[in-house]
Amino acid sequence: MLTTIFFAVVCVLLFSLVGWLFPSSKFWSKLDFLIYPLGIAGVILAHFTAEEDRRILALDLRAQQLEREIESHRALRPRSEPAEPVAAALSRTWVLLETELELGRVCQGSTSLAANCVVRSRAVSALQEAKRAFEIYSTSRTPNGLGMVLLCEAFSGLVDALYDDRVLSSFVAQSLQTAFDAAFYRQQGVLSLPAAISYADEFSQQQTELTEELFRSASESSALAFGMRTEEISFARTILIAFSPCFGVPASVRDGSLTNWQVAMDELAGTLREVNDSMGAPEAQSTAAQASNFVSLQLWPYLLVIVLSAQFGKAIAAKQPTL
Repeated sequence: MLTTIFFAVVCVLLFSLVGWLFPSSKFWSKLDFLIYPLGIAGVILAHFTAEEDRRILALDLRAQQLEREIESHRALRPRSEPAEPVAAALSRTWVLLETELELGRVCQGSTSLAANCVVRSRAVSALQEAKRAFEIYSTSRTPNGLGMVLLCEAFSGLVDALYDDRVLSSFVAQSLQTAFDAAFYRQQGVLSLPAAISYADEFSQQQTELTEELFRSASESSALAFGMRTEEISFARTILIAFSPCFGVPASVRDGSLTNWQVAMDELAGTLREVNDSMGAPEAQSTAAQASNFVSLQLWPYLLVIVLSAQFGKAIAAKQPTL
């Protein structure tokens, strides 16, 4: 700023002195040939500058519109909080899986043929896979129950593994998967922990009654099979309770509504960033606009000072007596 003022003062004084000392110079008669082309150039320069201003204004209006759309979309966010705190729910899952896994390892190192030991020892491999899925989710720290769906999707793999390892019979495995799906995809809202435990107890009771009906005969072999099936049902109940946090995941998370909402929000936010970047990005301007900005901001003020100072010098020269 001070540099421009100093330059203007110097130009005025210099041309005033020239006009006073050389009033008859031919330079003054030719000055108009310089001033009028510069005036035309100034009009063209103003046009390009106005064009850039219109571009910035359009982008600013677009940014304001996007901000309003983001606020409106934020108000439509589906409910995503689980029925109970995620930390408490996952802690219960972890404890149950760890307990069953530790019991299975103990049974693997023993010679016990008790039904509960046979079932747990066979389940070690499947439980380890389930535990790994749990650990992956726990370290991802995905908020609002969205990542918990990934953990819940591991349930089907666990049931298949338990069936493949002869931990669960096909009947119990299918019943367990059906019971889980019915609770996970239910449309009547989420299940709290007490409700989930009651649901698992109902599952266990139903399976026990069906098993008792199936093994009514009193033969020794059927009694052993009945004991094994009863232990399978008890183990299945424990697994159902371990994954009960899945029953507290809101429908908006399970049916993808929250995911779709988040995708739309990310798109709006991304578009807003692009618009804001375009307002200040030199590469987004045309070559003419960049040139006009450079001339109007860097060169034009000095050129205008020189021309106006020269015109002032011409006025002083005109006031001098003709020799």
